[in-house]
Order: sequence, then C-alpha cells, then structure tokens
Amino acid sequence: MDPSHVRTVEEAVPDMSRFSCPCCENLDTEPGPGGFRRCPMCEGSFRFPRPGAQQSASSMENRHKAPPSFDRDFDWRLFLLRSLVPRGSRVLSVGPPCAELEGHLEADGYRVGRMDVRSARACSDGPCDAVLLWDVLEQVPNPRALAESAAARLREGGLLLARIEDCGSVRNAPRRGLPPEPSAWNGLTRKSLETLLARPLPATPLFVEMERDERDFLVCAARKGDSLRNPSRRVLMVAHPDAYAYLDDTPGPRMRIVKTLLALRKAGIAVDLSLSSHPQCKPYDLVHIFHHAWKTEDNLRQAVCAKFHGLPVVVSAIYMELSETNFALRAIPRIFRVPLEAEREALLASLAEGRLSIRGLAQGDPIPVRPGIEEAQKALFELADHLIGLSLTEIRQIGLALNVHKPFSIVPNCADPGVFAGADPAGFVARYGLRDFVISVGHIEGRKNQLMLLYALRGTGLPVVVVGAPHRSDPAYFDLCRQYAPEGTLFISQLSQPELASAFAAARVHALPSWTEGASLAGIEAAMAGCNIVVGDRAGEWEYYGGEAFYCNPASVSSIRAAVERAFRAADPERKERIRKRVLAEFTFENAAARTLQAYERAWNEQDEARAEIANPHGLPG
Repeated sequence: MDPSHVRTVEEAVPDMSRFSCPCCENLDTEPGPGGFRRCPMCEGSFRFPRPGAQQSASSMENRHKAPPSFDRDFDWRLFLLRSLVPRGSRVLSVGPPCAELEGHLEADGYRVGRMDVRSARACSDGPCDAVLLWDVLEQVPNPRALAESAAARLREGGLLLARIEDCGSVRNAPRRGLPPEPSAWNGLTRKSLETLLARPLPATPLFVEMERDERDFLVCAARKGDSLRNPSRRVLMVAHPDAYAYLDDTPGPRMRIVKTLLALRKAGIAVDLSLSSHPQCKPYDLVHIFHHAWKTEDNLRQAVCAKFHGLPVVVSAIYMELSETNFALRAIPRIFRVPLEAEREALLASLAEGRLSIRGLAQGDPIPVRPGIEEAQKALFELADHLIGLSLTEIRQIGLALNVHKPFSIVPNCADPGVFAGADPAGFVARYGLRDFVISVGHIEGRKNQLMLLYALRGTGLPVVVVGAPHRSDPAYFDLCRQYAPEGTLFISQLSQPELASAFAAARVHALPSWTEGASLAGIEAAMAGCNIVVGDRAGEWEYYGGEAFYCNPASVSSIRAAVERAFRAADPERKERIRKRVLAEFTFENAAARTLQAYERAWNEQDEARAEIANPHGLPG
C-alpha cells in the first residue's frame, strides 16, 4: 500500500473540537441527519460545518425582512416590555433592525439601541435596562458568545427577552430535534436556552411556550441576578393557544393570568406559562388551566396532557351560564334594526318583562353556545382536581347547570393599586377636555350590553365615554352602538393602563350592565380609582360590591337609566370611599396570588390523600 494513503490515528479520528456543542461546549456530540449533530447534554442540534459571520448575518436578515403576521397581531416583545420595564428605560435590540418595533418602543418613551451580531458592538451608551435576543440565536455561529455579550450589556436587575423556535416541543418530536426553519444553523430547546443563559445571566427564567401558524416557539424572560432560591414546587399555567392573539385584546383573563403569574413568582414560586395545545408538563408539579368558555375542547386536550403525566390539575372555571345571554345576543340587534320607534319600544318592553319571542325563540329558553359545549365543560371540570371560581355564584351555576361538584376555592378578580389607586385625572382631562362623565370600559359586544346602556342614556344629558375595541366576531354590534349612542358620545378604541386610570379618575360613574360576567376587571379598576359603579344583577357582582354599587336589570332600558342616574347624582362621598377601600383591601393581585397558592396547596394535599387511599384502600394500619 502506498504510504501516502496511510493515515495516522490523529488523521483517522475526526478532531472532535470541530464538533463541540456551541451552546454547552460538550465534545461528545452525536451525528444526525442533514449535516446536523445533536448534543445529549443540552438537547440542541447544530449544523456543521459552522457558518461564517457574513453567511449567518445574511440568513438572519432574510428571516427578519418579513415578520410573520402573528407578530404584527401580538408582539410579545411589546407586551412584556410594557408589563415589566418602565417607560423611559434603555432597550437594546440585538440583530437586524426592526423599524416597526423600534417605532412602537420610541412612541412609548423607551430609548432604543441596536447591537450588530457581526461586530458585537452596541449602538447604545452605558448599561441597558432590557436586551432583546429575538429570533437570532438559531442563526449565529456561536450562540453562547452572543448570549454572553448581550448579558454583559445588561445592568443588574435588567431584563433579557429571548425567543427561539422550540425544537423540543411535542409537535416537533417527529423532526428529531432538527430546526423547522430551513435556514437555521442551530436547533434549540428549552434546555439549550437554559444552558446558554445559566453562566452569563444567573436567574430563574420565566418561560412561555406557544404555537403560531403550525410553528412552536419558546419565549424566555429573565432578570439578571433574580433567582428563585430552591423553589420547592414548579407550576405551569396553561391558557388557550389563542388567548394572546391580538395586542389590543389583553384585558380580562389574559391580564389576570400574567399579573397573577408575576405575583406568584415574586412570592418565590417558579411559574411558567403555556399557550400550547400540547403543553410540556413533565418538569412541573401542578398544571393550572384557565378555561376558555367558548373553546373548552382545546382546554380538555391540555388537561389530558397534564393527567397523562400524573399531575394535579387546577382549573380556573371562568364559567358563565349563557342561556339568557344567548337569547339577548340574537334578540337585541334585531330589536334595534326595527325602523319604527313605537314597534322598537314595544319589543323592548316585552324584553324587560321577560316575555319576548323572536323567530321561534322564547325568552327563557335554554340556548347553548353550540352543540357539545356543555358536555366538554362538564368533562373538563370533572377532570380537575380543584376548581377556582371568581365567585360563589359561579361555583353554584356550575353545580346547577353541569351537575359538577368538586373541591373549590374562590379567587376574586382584582386590579393593580399601583396603577389605579390615587390616579390623576389631569392627563385624560388635558387630552379630551372631559370631566364628570359616565364611562363604560370593555370589548364592545352583545354580552357586555353597551347598546342597551347607550340607548338608555339618550336624552339624559349625561356625557358618555366608551372605551373598548369592537369585538372581532360581531362588528355590526358596534355600528348599532354608534347609531343609538347619545349625541357627543366619545368612543376610544384603546387606552394604556395609566391612561385608563386617568380616565376613571376623571369620570364619575363606571357602567357595565352585562348580561353575564365573571366580575369585570374594569369595574374593580374603576372602583379603585374612585368611580361609582353600575352593574347588572345577573352574576356575582354583589359578592364584590355589596350594597355599595348600583344594580340594574340588563334587559330593561328604564332600569339601566335609573341606576346610572342615581349613581351619577349620588352625593355620598362616604359610599364611594367605602367601595374604594373594599376593593383596595380585598381585590389586589397580591391577594389573588396568595389565594391561588392556597388552592394549589389544597390540590396537592387532595392528591396525596387520594394516593394514600389507593395504596391502602381499607385504611389498615401499616
């Protein structure tokens, strides 16, 4: 044999340093398909040979040229920064420029800088309050070096936000860890991301897993130096995949989820969030599902995932008995499309008396949202180990309508005193020139009954402000609201939390005569800011406001008008102060977090008792 063809041992064995993991530097990577190698330590996969800086930058720029539509509808960077980082803070964006994002941030008062991944030089002076590593870690030759460089520019206590496509998700399992994006150089998982950030950013990250357009993503939010010390329990909060679909759609349960999660983490509990139909439940000790009242089947699938792993399941029921509401949703728009006033008034009188019939539907007939929904709700609640209700009224309705009787806790809706207590009306007054008015806040939809409210206030002379976007499923309802609104009514599609607090402080009355509510967050916020409160008499609002609110029949125009006029003319500052003190004492996110944790403890105890009974069914002494 020609000696020139004989290789030495060094030549025969590949130089493993060339195949070391770029996340954890493990040398024992394993060969995989398509030029990728897998790392068994951090569970990532990486393409070899590695790209050059120019090749990587070109790939990244191509990906960032056209942001996906779901980012335009709900940009988690904006949402998390607005929730966690004060306005005026310095934000460093790593990677290609994103003019739309930077424009939004600058409009919000943030000071924005950029860091080019090719030079690792930042266009920003001094330490930053937040750093964005968004869709870049998959595209760079050395993600570890980039993470370290970004973390070094973050001040102590600053926030790092990162997003990756999750190659470790349940839906990506058939790909065997390879990245879904063809141009990606790195296939990353939750463990990869934890490994990348562990050394440069000692913290206990908050993870949010989500699915968008058949793709699975993992968002990480970590504060530099903010570590939970030996968390004894890990909890996964689970919401519907569409729960955060639109950025203007974050009131109600969506805001409550995030605020409660942050309060629990502040109390030392490791809590993450899943918006996946197949949540990764294995690392956790309990799963807390927030029920989507109109898409229960998806929640049921999520609960089955948790039960497969033997975890206790807590369900926030967010249940509304909708039979009367469903009649109103059909009847009221038809009433207000009647052109003759006398006929319209006659129909409204029949509605108020409870004897209206329209197209074969009689008021009082049970009308489900759609076939099968009640069966799915019953199955979900039966599968739960523990229910959380917003009121005793809600738990009672579940028992009566679905014949479900489970251990439960009451965790009321709540508001943030730091935003709404002692709010200053000056900002709203300066911008809109209004003070002492009736305000109604919420999605503009039939369930919240703004059309009846606006019709009731015609001719009263009371100034009216409506804050809320039209519900996407029924834009025609908004058109009717505008048609029948009192002259001069101001419609505002959206206000930030500080702007809303200023509006409540400038208003005299908050009115929301809903057909059914868990308990409106807007009402609690308004009471905290000093408004008199008008609510419907159908749900559990009495448990929140007692005798301090003004109640009305949502089916009666005259009842709504009378309640609003009494609230507007009420000259009893002590009554207003009593309701304000009540909500400040009872309905805060800190209290909600404490009660939620008590519900978790009960679920864990109930599971331990059930396991003990299975192990010793006859109660014989050991």
